[in-house]
Amino acid sequence: EKNSKNKDIKSVLEWGGGYGNMAKLFLEKNNNIKFYTIVDIPEFIVIQYIYLSSYFGEENVRIVKDNSDFLDRGINLIPTSLVRNIDFIKHDLFASTWAISESTFECQNFASEKGFFDYENLLIAYHQCGQHIPFMNESIKINDIVKSKGAKLINIDFIPGINYYAVI
Repeated sequence: EKNSKNKDIKSVLEWGGGYGNMAKLFLEKNNNIKFYTIVDIPEFIVIQYIYLSSYFGEENVRIVKDNSDFLDRGINLIPTSLVRNIDFIKHDLFASTWAISESTFECQNFASEKGFFDYENLLIAYHQCGQHIPFMNESIKINDIVKSKGAKLINIDFIPGINYYAVI
């Protein structure tokens, strides 16, 4: 969704990046983005590194182990096993497509403590399909958080079940 703030997005923090295609799309379509950070489990960090460095070049992608590793241009990949070692700088957009709603309460609390849900721009996709999904309580928490932030909820009707984009 377009709004006047979008042109000001120069950095993105994504929680759970899959193989890295969202980062690729953001960076291809928005020349204003200086750096993109993904927090994910170590196994996916490796996949993201291979995929994104093969596209953008190894010099533009870094696996971050501590604060000294951050790239101020390019892509920073932070394994969840090392997030406590990082002093997160504020990004312009916090994005997560289903990952934060499927994460443990501990991970969600960490994201909340670090202020990720307080960013001026949010893009969060999540389920509200019912108790048959094993992480429904975690997804309900995300629903409560995004509603409390005043996010616009957009029904994702092309995916079976009850799914939303929360956008600020």
